[in-house]
Amino acid sequence: MPDLSWARQRKFLRAPTIGYNAEVYRHFRDIDNFPNRLAVRDLCLITAKDSRLTADSKMRFFYDRVLKLPFKPTVVGVLKENFDDAQIKYKCQIQLYFKQDLDSVPDNYAPLDAQITFRIDETAESITEAKYKALANKIRLEFALNNGYRWSKGKYICWYKDAAKGYDLQIYALNATEGEQVIKKVLDIQGDVFEEDNFRITEPKKASDNITSNQAILGKSYKKRRWRPTGYVRFAYADLIVRGISDPICLVDRTGSRYRPVHFVP
Repeated sequence: MPDLSWARQRKFLRAPTIGYNAEVYRHFRDIDNFPNRLAVRDLCLITAKDSRLTADSKMRFFYDRVLKLPFKPTVVGVLKENFDDAQIKYKCQIQLYFKQDLDSVPDNYAPLDAQITFRIDETAESITEAKYKALANKIRLEFALNNGYRWSKGKYICWYKDAAKGYDLQIYALNATEGEQVIKKVLDIQGDVFEEDNFRITEPKKASDNITSNQAILGKSYKKRRWRPTGYVRFAYADLIVRGISDPICLVDRTGSRYRPVHFVP
């Protein structure tokens, strides 16, 4: 019996305007000037008959050997006002990444993703291997087990600010209850208690855009950008950012794409 789930995922990966193959085409868009790159491009493209294993090996080759992503420095963006805050600007940072399951993504749309970032009360001088491994284990227990913690992303913005503890969270959730649950889950990593006074919510009047019409750009048809679409995002991996270290320390990984995670949970 054919794997219908993989067939749909493969269709998304091969989509001409979004997905993996589109990224390959963009990277090799100069092949007219450098014909030798054509053979490399064709090695990277996923075909209609590729198995999941073959497609995975092609993507690893493209990202690791062609783009050399594992060897590139990580750029971490921080708001100017946060950087200027002398109390937290040198504190270590934890980043949690979430992504929508590919088989749940509507055709011709990119998967939803989310990132949650907060500071911990450690600096480059005070953090130790034992401390970050303890955090990694807590994140593994809270977010990575049972196929990964998932939550429903949406149009409501749930804010939680506690500068003294390093929290300045902004969660796009389906509703207030969902956003509060996600925030409490994050606080549980360090054993912090949810304070109602630190929580507020913004409810836009505009409805979410889950499906949009097409628009013509340079003679090609593209889907219009969706406005705060709803959908489940699932925990993918968590990184620790330490000032003075160019690359993040991967604490937990479910994707198999991160470099030497403390915990890998397939």
